[in-house]
Amino acid sequence: MHPDKKTVLKIAPSILSADFSQLGTEVMKAQAGGALNPATPVDLIKPVLDKIDLLIIMSVNPGFGGQDFIPDVLPKILSARQIIDGHRLAVDIAVDGGINEETARLVALAGANVLVAGTAIFLKGDIVNATKTLRKSALSVIPA
Repeated sequence: MHPDKKTVLKIAPSILSADFSQLGTEVMKAQAGGALNPATPVDLIKPVLDKIDLLIIMSVNPGFGGQDFIPDVLPKILSARQIIDGHRLAVDIAVDGGINEETARLVALAGANVLVAGTAIFLKGDIVNATKTLRKSALSVIPA
């Protein structure tokens, strides 16, 4: 589901409210998600927030790796977290794009609990240590 595409958003609520119980256990294990590009307001996802498990907030414009993080998405992450928590929803917030040690802390502080990193991990010589470093950075701002 992508709220930038109005036709998809019109279809999505009916799909999300459909009864898939007849399709078997593999389908029932599936989760639903939505994505917001940097310029897309968080308000567009509100009508289906109670129907999704994951909200991906893009912190770069989709297309290619290695882009710089767009800081203007931080208020969007914070707003999404406040809405989700205010309605007591079990929705993860993932942030995808420009994630590094510094931005990992910023997005975690804003309310993201899933970070998608590519360049910051795969261009390092040691993928395991790069992943641990990013995780440690994000967790450093989460109260124990």
